[in-house]
Amino acid sequence: MAHRILVLATSLVLLCGTPALARVDESQGGAATSKSVERHHYRIGGKDVALSEKEAEREQRCLSLVAFAEARGEGRDGMAAIMFVVMNRVHATVAGTFPGPAVAKGKEVLPCDIVAQKGAFEALRGARFHRALLSIRHGQAPLLRQHPDPTEKDSLELAQSLAHGIMTGELTDDVTAGATHFYCPAEQRELRRSKPEWADRMVATAQIGKQVFYR
Repeated sequence: MAHRILVLATSLVLLCGTPALARVDESQGGAATSKSVERHHYRIGGKDVALSEKEAEREQRCLSLVAFAEARGEGRDGMAAIMFVVMNRVHATVAGTFPGPAVAKGKEVLPCDIVAQKGAFEALRGARFHRALLSIRHGQAPLLRQHPDPTEKDSLELAQSLAHGIMTGELTDDVTAGATHFYCPAEQRELRRSKPEWADRMVATAQIGKQVFYR
């Protein structure tokens, strides 16, 4: 008697989304049944972009990761600000006013493209976050820490919620007022670095926590 096996793949990690569900039909020699991929519209870089659920989860994970890496101690506005910088860079890349990453012809510029651009976000250079980003770009949910402390766990959950809100268009109040750049003056001083050279050519739009934002 032919019967179906349901294979449920779950990810017990902090930046995971909806578990993946694969259906295998033994009556067809074990081949996975094909289904049309349903797409939904998400607000990315100022326009609607159609993505599958899997694609949307990947983009939300990229936003969550970079916000957590750069601003996990800066609260809701601090992490949202980093995500809006990513979205503003998407928009500016499409408009040709920001030197964003090159993408294949016909492909939309997406948050993961911006986040993964070499040297774009200093916090992602560390091994912990670099590995997590690679996992996300390969369609996996990254394990940042097996047993996180409560503060980090709360920050990760908040980052997930903010990323979802920004992607779905529920969260539209750009606290950076269109910024594409930011830096932390206190950290620069601590590392004995000068003010970034681009800062003198741009306009400061906001200071949120320790970060100053520019466009």
